[in-house]
Amino acid sequence: MKVEDRELGVSSLLNLNKSYMASIVHNATSVVVDGQYDAINALVIAKKGQELFGQLEKAVRPIAEDHVKLGKGEVYRKFNVDITQAETGVSYDFTVCGDTVWEDLKAKVDTYSRLLKERENTLKTITKPVTMINDETGEVMEIKPPIRGGKLGLKLSIK
Repeated sequence: MKVEDRELGVSSLLNLNKSYMASIVHNATSVVVDGQYDAINALVIAKKGQELFGQLEKAVRPIAEDHVKLGKGEVYRKFNVDITQAETGVSYDFTVCGDTVWEDLKAKVDTYSRLLKERENTLKTITKPVTMINDETGEVMEIKPPIRGGKLGLKLSIK
């Protein structure tokens, strides 16, 4: 059987467990490493699958959440998946508290975050060591260029 002929239908997907998924990934990776399947094709399949299933989950999740209501501690098991009710996306709005200590701290954090970002943008422009004077202390400093990290990789844009 050719690699292209191996399909995962809906019933196959529903019956997957983490161990079998890991096995599929291992086998697919081995086929690519051994040169039996094109690495770019495998990457494109993975990217499109990720996009497809991400969109599907985003669309279907609210419908499923409206459809199934579970009690605290109740577990709904289906297709090797445990489904429980959980509070997600928890957030707090502290601006309504009227706490002046929090408001002062928040203002300072915002100011320092902005100043830090501005300083980092300035430092990014330095390409060789340069002598500067600290305006606040009068200290003479030798500023070195920052170390830029990253790696060259492949960017996939689905059209």
